[in-house]
Amino acid sequence: MRPILPLALTLVALVATAHAPARAHEAYFAPYDDCEAQAMAVLDTARRTVDIAQYNIRNERFVEKLEELRARGVRVRIVIDAKNAEQPHNTLDDEIEARGFALTRYRNTRSAFAIMHHKFTIVDDAVVMTGSYNWNETAQLVNDENMLVLRDPALAAAYKAEFEELLGAPEVSQPGQGNGITVYFSPEDRVRDAVLEQIRSARESILVCMFTFKDDVIARAMRDAARRGVRVLLVVEKKQADTTRADETVAQGGPNARVIVAANTSSAHSAMHHKFAVFDGRRVVTGACNWTYTAFNDSNEDLLVIADRDLARRYTAALGDVVARYAPESFDPDAFGIDRPDVGAHFVVTCPSTSFGERVVVVGGHPALGDWDPARGVPLGTTSSMFPSWGGRVRLPRGERIEWKVVIVGPWGVRWEHGDNRVLETSPRGVNEAWLVRYRDIPAAPAPDPAPTPATPGLIDALPGN
Repeated sequence: MRPILPLALTLVALVATAHAPARAHEAYFAPYDDCEAQAMAVLDTARRTVDIAQYNIRNERFVEKLEELRARGVRVRIVIDAKNAEQPHNTLDDEIEARGFALTRYRNTRSAFAIMHHKFTIVDDAVVMTGSYNWNETAQLVNDENMLVLRDPALAAAYKAEFEELLGAPEVSQPGQGNGITVYFSPEDRVRDAVLEQIRSARESILVCMFTFKDDVIARAMRDAARRGVRVLLVVEKKQADTTRADETVAQGGPNARVIVAANTSSAHSAMHHKFAVFDGRRVVTGACNWTYTAFNDSNEDLLVIADRDLARRYTAALGDVVARYAPESFDPDAFGIDRPDVGAHFVVTCPSTSFGERVVVVGGHPALGDWDPARGVPLGTTSSMFPSWGGRVRLPRGERIEWKVVIVGPWGVRWEHGDNRVLETSPRGVNEAWLVRYRDIPAAPAPDPAPTPATPGLIDALPGN
């Protein structure tokens, strides 16, 4: 694992020269965007078919949505990873199957660590959702994630072929093509070579935000790119970086190479879970694929190469939000072209004092925070695997000073946290921000000193050693 290294990374020219055509694709970035709501909106458009390949499904609201679709005649098919489904904490697949859905548990046997790692959904053979976002509560409430919506029938056809392979169709090694997009599927499409091509052809900048970065061939290529003058930024999740030296190899690229180790501590299982890269401010590489030997050679993964300057601008800004959160001492919004009209605010509250039937809410002196009315504040969510962390999001105007507090709402009423109001100051440039705090309970009154016990005559003298 490599510590943070200083480097003045300037992308202003790239962002300034990028034109902004009409959006052909939509990208959403948790924890600041509500990926679940966006995914639900896409699912609501289904009229005929929904095909889902998800590493795991642990968010019951998605199952309820699939029930709605099926009730109106949409055919729903689901593939999940068999190895992950066997974990004792994953039981929702059994419920999905019990409800009568067509569910397949796909077992990847290419190696001991190989998995069906996809996170894509195809709607009506015309729209694809993919990215790093799993359908579970941790991804929704506390992780750093991205989700891409692609409205492209040609691309959807490539994903449909991959889906049929998971159901038993013969494997075909042929990258799919869409409008300005090429999609590669591991293990058959030489995914590592596609990444290497982007690294070796880069002339100005390589920005990588990767949950698991362990492939030594990729690491050396990024190091060499930095040595030839390409500005290289790598952000990795600490949980994974501590198990490899690949990020240290990248840092050997000299002054053009910068490595940031990000530790998402929002909950016990939260992570900086992104898997994307931006090359020269023009091309985006994203999908479910981590940059590891197993992902490239054994697991079932998707990796997209997208030539779209507007999308590259949005991914660059999202990476800026990650840097602002995990390396604020060296963050410059100009370097990432960030200038938004508002701020995505993410709240994570550690609150172990709640009990069954209670809710945690953020309230404050702004309409978005309920104007101090707990009934209209920002509700936070938790799960058994996240507790005592509670997470939620809201959009706030940029450049404002807002007072706020955390309250616990239960059947008996409202319990306000102890102490002065908290204060947040939103970024004047619209940088998305996370606030991690601990609920302030009323301090317990000190226990009184115990009353002296009357001495029993002769007892002290009778104790051994006296």
